Amino acid sequence: MKRNALFLSVVFILLVIAGIVGYFNFSQKKALSVWSLIPEQAVLVYESGNCKACFAQLQNNPLWLSVSQVAVNNKTGDLFTNFLNDITGASAWLASLHVTQRNNFDFVFYTTDDLGKATDRWIKPVTQPARREYAGFTIYELKQNEQVLSWVVIENFWIGSFTPFLVEDVIRTHKANGTRGFENQLQQVKKLPVVKNDVGNLFIRYEGLNAFISSFLPEGAVLKPVIGQTAVLDIKENTSLTLSGFSLTDQSATGSLLSYFAGQNPVAFSHKQLISNRALAVTNYGITDGTGFYKNLPLAGNSKLQDSLRSLAPINFENLFSGLGKELSVCLFERRKSEQTRVVLVDLLDKESWITIFNQLSKATESGDSLYAEQYGSYQLRKIEIKNLAQKLFHPLVAGSDLTYYTVSGKTLILSDNLSDLKRFLDDIDQEEVWGKSVATNQFLESTLLESNVSFYFNMPLLKSALVQRLAPSWKAFFTGNLPVLNRLGMGAIQFSNLSGMVYTHAIVMPSGSAALPDQAINKRIQVVLNAPVKSSLYSVRNHTTKQNDLVFQDSLGVLHYLSPEGKTQWSLSPGGMIAGEIKQIDYFNNGKLQLLFVTPGKLHVVDRLGNYVSPFPVSIPIQQPEFINVIDYDNSKRYRFIISDRTGKLWMVDKQGQLLDGWKPKSIEGRTTAPPRHYRIQGKDYIVVFREDGQVLVMNRKGEPIKGFPLSLDFRPSGAFGFEAGRNLAGSVFTCISKDGIKTRFTAEGKILTREPLVKSTVTDQFSLVEEKSGNGYIIVRQSAKRLTVFDDDGRELVANDYVGMNPVELHYYDFGSGRVFIALTDAEQNLTYVYDGSGNALLSAPVNAGVSTMSWDGTAKLYYADERILVIDLL
Repeated sequence: MKRNALFLSVVFILLVIAGIVGYFNFSQKKALSVWSLIPEQAVLVYESGNCKACFAQLQNNPLWLSVSQVAVNNKTGDLFTNFLNDITGASAWLASLHVTQRNNFDFVFYTTDDLGKATDRWIKPVTQPARREYAGFTIYELKQNEQVLSWVVIENFWIGSFTPFLVEDVIRTHKANGTRGFENQLQQVKKLPVVKNDVGNLFIRYEGLNAFISSFLPEGAVLKPVIGQTAVLDIKENTSLTLSGFSLTDQSATGSLLSYFAGQNPVAFSHKQLISNRALAVTNYGITDGTGFYKNLPLAGNSKLQDSLRSLAPINFENLFSGLGKELSVCLFERRKSEQTRVVLVDLLDKESWITIFNQLSKATESGDSLYAEQYGSYQLRKIEIKNLAQKLFHPLVAGSDLTYYTVSGKTLILSDNLSDLKRFLDDIDQEEVWGKSVATNQFLESTLLESNVSFYFNMPLLKSALVQRLAPSWKAFFTGNLPVLNRLGMGAIQFSNLSGMVYTHAIVMPSGSAALPDQAINKRIQVVLNAPVKSSLYSVRNHTTKQNDLVFQDSLGVLHYLSPEGKTQWSLSPGGMIAGEIKQIDYFNNGKLQLLFVTPGKLHVVDRLGNYVSPFPVSIPIQQPEFINVIDYDNSKRYRFIISDRTGKLWMVDKQGQLLDGWKPKSIEGRTTAPPRHYRIQGKDYIVVFREDGQVLVMNRKGEPIKGFPLSLDFRPSGAFGFEAGRNLAGSVFTCISKDGIKTRFTAEGKILTREPLVKSTVTDQFSLVEEKSGNGYIIVRQSAKRLTVFDDDGRELVANDYVGMNPVELHYYDFGSGRVFIALTDAEQNLTYVYDGSGNALLSAPVNAGVSTMSWDGTAKLYYADERILVIDLL
């Protein structure tokens, strides 16, 4: 009996304890977390840090100013300004980013601070807030102009946004009691360590990040693939802006970018030794297990694709990929007309196997007139006519192209869809104009991860023009109207490195060099008083030692002068006559050191950078009336040929030592030329092109023999220069020229007229001419009437209108230094005035300058050289 009483007593006590525990569990509500309020479609969340001084310092960073300008997206007014100041001044706050429309986004702000007094201050410049009920909560709304600030209070949290439906999303998320929300996607990443006493932390949902980036793009454009799942990053600030932390991805699943590199160790960025300084952006992938990398790619599971390639070459794909080296890089470059081209670098461990397969594919896909193999300097160039070959092999890491040109440098396979772009890339390697040799680029790279698996590098000063052109119209207009937003940004990188089952993530953006220039450097002017007036054109020439541009010209006394960028004379030389045609630069000894080439009556000259003649020059030549000179380097071997046209209708060609060549001693073309003879290589064959004043076009082979279809009669006298657009073959290579009365004619390198187009006139007396870009990268069209001179691009879009020149004789120069850095310099020869415009037609000078001759260069900033009599001026624009 006593045992039963004891047992009942123990049971009673346990029931009482259970009741007490149950009471506290069920009668007291669990504390609400701010993270449980954030809607699941949030792109990212910013969590403020404990260091208020750090955040205040961040707000003064010019890079953060650019981020802020994009984030506020033209929101202005007292309501917005007061609200933003108060929310960012709260003791602790969060902001979640959401895509709200196809091309728009907004934020939701969260804080536990009592914003009652602040709300009163927001109300003063506007009317009393409106109220409305939603799902049992009161939403308050203030309106000023077109902006509406909505907020709600949920327990002890104040939540507000300038997009009302986002506040409703927060309420719906709260009502779901934790079954949906951003927090559910952060369960793993929230466990990762973060720095507490800093500017703050970013929590990112990568799928949402893709949608956010896509909101800047035109309709239908979608960014793929998704990088991973989630990330948490600390924000750090000094002169740069840095994010660092960890990303998570399900590496057992496929589809995310990081999943393709599961099991790969980070590698060093060695491709920097090959990547041209002209690169707008570079994506570099690190691979240490080629076989494992292959198994992660879609190619491994696509038997149909494999069979289609095996029908052309006996490929064992797993063995082939086992011969991959440690890097795969995709480099983005600018082509003309805001187009972009890509060069792909593939590091090879088993070079022989890859090249054998590529050569077999090249042979298997050749057709009647498409056989192509060319020696270009030390490189063997070949072509594979398989659509999207690189994409088929490396999808989704590499985009597709219609065909592939390829070559090898060391143990790196180099691919491009454009032959001219590939050659230019190889030229940059040979001239050491690469990231690995650039002091500025290496200083930047030292601030990045030295080893990684995925790295996105970008050079915003070069990229920004191409970037803006690719945006949706609304964002294109925004950035065009807010140029400092992008101008403040320099080089940047976003990197991912596998580390113990996680992915260390690092992002950095440096300020631009132009933004760092001191105020006194802007519009700096150098003025030089010369011994005699300038007689020739002004020539900007590359200094191979300093990598800057120097200046060369001949004065009225016949003396040739070589000046430094500071306007200091380095040397002077009397060549014994006036220079005819242009001064050219060559690499006579094929060692990267440049010399000057020019012709005077009876003499051919080659002078080095120090003003000394290169042996055996000067060389006597039987040409007493030279008019134009040009340089021919058939295979980029630096075994030069120099071609000269004279005023009597003869062409002369000499070898590198100045000796006359058979077939050109001279060759009579029965008329004067309108421009220097040109050499073009098309499909591995050489062609020399001459435009005669009377409208006859001659295209000849190396021996001076006319090719089929030429000479071709244009039935008019060409006005100005001519344009050329290289194609894959003769039929696709097109010349453009214009008559004085405005007939624009296009014909192929086969001699077939494609179009004859009358250009629009403003008056019946309008006169037209074509001006080629200084480096041959396109052309512009000039129309002159008594009231206005107008400049058009090659698509007929008006660029410049000048109401002061009229029908006066003009000298017009067109410069495209790439990445949107376009300039047009116009000299009125009668009034001796020079005007300078940018590519949008904006005048860059407050007034025209007195100048009879001018030229321009780019050394990180635009530089204008001009001369009037004995006064030479160098201006930074």
